[in-house]
Amino acid sequence: MLNRDNIQATECKLIENNDCQPINKHLNLLEDMIKYGFVSVLSMVVDVGILYILVEHVHMYYMYATTIAFCFALVLHFALVKIFVYKSNKTTLFKEFFWYTLIGLIGLVLNNIVKANLNCPKADGIA
Repeated sequence: MLNRDNIQATECKLIENNDCQPINKHLNLLEDMIKYGFVSVLSMVVDVGILYILVEHVHMYYMYATTIAFCFALVLHFALVKIFVYKSNKTTLFKEFFWYTLIGLIGLVLNNIVKANLNCPKADGIA
């Protein structure tokens, strides 16, 4: 049965090198990038889905809906990244979440400032 360990062992034999650290490092990095990409796409779908529901069905003002949807997606993304991608870290979970949220909120504020200054009318769909 093929799995990552068998493939790595085969690659080590093929290149006749006992030190397979570079191969393992690249495979782990590629695996983390794929997981991070999947988590990001899932978070984006949740963000857009909540935004759509709030604007189209709840008839909420799009700036408020954007903020609420963003907050849900931010928490989901952080949790999924911690579970599936970066399992351990030297700092506390609270500290990581604080900085992650702070950076995300700065982006949200800048995004909302740009939207407000563009004088976007109330969206008929997703803003």
